[in-house]
Amino acid sequence: AVRKMAANLPGMGPPDVYYPPSFEGKWLVERRTAGVESPSGNPPPEGRNNPKIGETVTYEARFVKNGDKVIADREYNQKQVILATEGKRVGVVWLPTNPNALSVSYPDGQISDIKVTKRASTVGQEASTLEFSEFRREANLGFAGSVSGVLGLPQISASWIRAKYRVVDQNKVEGIVLEYLMPTPSQDPATATSKTKYRISMTRIGPRGSF
Repeated sequence: AVRKMAANLPGMGPPDVYYPPSFEGKWLVERRTAGVESPSGNPPPEGRNNPKIGETVTYEARFVKNGDKVIADREYNQKQVILATEGKRVGVVWLPTNPNALSVSYPDGQISDIKVTKRASTVGQEASTLEFSEFRREANLGFAGSVSGVLGLPQISASWIRAKYRVVDQNKVEGIVLEYLMPTPSQDPATATSKTKYRISMTRIGPRGSF
């Protein structure tokens, strides 16, 4: 059923995920790992920061106006998630005018280029819920040597994110996120080496803003 759902996703879909207006602003996110499994039965690749059931991390997230729509500030949010989960301060290149491409530069010289290849999203009645799905292709580049600074061959992988959020009130949002990690560019979730379920609790901490 999951494989069929993934196959039925439209091509590119909307230019970005558009959030309910009440998302605009800065939030404190509490993410708790509620489940971990391997659909393929194979272990995840080495180097993955694999969460454990019951593990909770907190980080900030920001949602901003882009024209008359509210979008995630993916540059800011990616930095915060990596700092919270890996303890690393990274550089992120992302533009709201090109929301499908994001590049992460790690302190050790590694570069991760992420591109959204499929997307679908739906805002519920009275903008009280949001569901979205994104397939992402990730190319990881690592320096072959600190002296030569030569980039090695990229490692290509993919992920599928399925998320559902519910607006409790103007200052509280709850959600569930499923993350499938595939060791190849395959968009078949049955090949995923990990499927992680997160429970999300968001509390507003900052005013609204825009690009």
